[in-house]
Amino acid sequence: KCMEGKSGKTTANLELLITDKFLESIRKEDQGKPVSVTLNIADKDITEQMAHQDVKSVVVAIKVPNTIKNSSNVTLKAVNLSKDVLKTAKEEKKSVTFRIADEKGKTNYSWKFKAKDLSNTTNIKSVNTVIDLSTIGANDSILGESTKTVVNDKQNGILLDFSQKGQLPAKATFKVNMNDRERYVKGQKVYVYHVGKNQLETIPKTEVKIDKDGYVSFQIKRGDKYVIVPQKASSELVSTLVDRTKVTTSKTMKKGQSGTI
Repeated sequence: KCMEGKSGKTTANLELLITDKFLESIRKEDQGKPVSVTLNIADKDITEQMAHQDVKSVVVAIKVPNTIKNSSNVTLKAVNLSKDVLKTAKEEKKSVTFRIADEKGKTNYSWKFKAKDLSNTTNIKSVNTVIDLSTIGANDSILGESTKTVVNDKQNGILLDFSQKGQLPAKATFKVNMNDRERYVKGQKVYVYHVGKNQLETIPKTEVKIDKDGYVSFQIKRGDKYVIVPQKASSELVSTLVDRTKVTTSKTMKKGQSGTI
């Protein structure tokens, strides 16, 4: 077991720490050869907190040490939030937030599954919470098209590649830290798009603001690739929710009857 937890009240805050023994095993492996790290979150401490009546939500923080973060040979492949945690959250009607932080505790990004959204799902499954964040410049491309319409020389975009692909167990609120992104400021409008096969796709709320703490939040139902960009994409690059909605109508008519559908 490479993690330990601490808890609070009402909102139970558990801080999962990677132990020295685990880090030492990584150091021994990291001798110029690629090392892939998978962390399976021990769910006992989490589910025990969910069982308390006075606890309404649980926040789980994983501190990723610089040993992993700063090594070019160490890749954080997976940090798995188990099916049992989400199943218990549904049964106990509790919200659960999972955040990836640096070794000082600053959140890089987080997931939140609300109790009301978990209560409506039958698709409970484990989730790999790792996201690869990379910069998109004006000379890069998405879908074979120039990104100069959505980024500029002063502000690059951010590509978010979710390790968890496909439909999520429930709708999730995703939050990403923008404080270290050059020239982005609190209160600024940014645009979030899903990267589709042929176009950028709008999400239920594509235009969002960087909040007072320097974070961007948006809701998703599936894991895939998303972009955060400083400028609204042109209509030629974008497929809207309306464009992707198919409406099927039917009308029952008696023999010999005519009408318009």
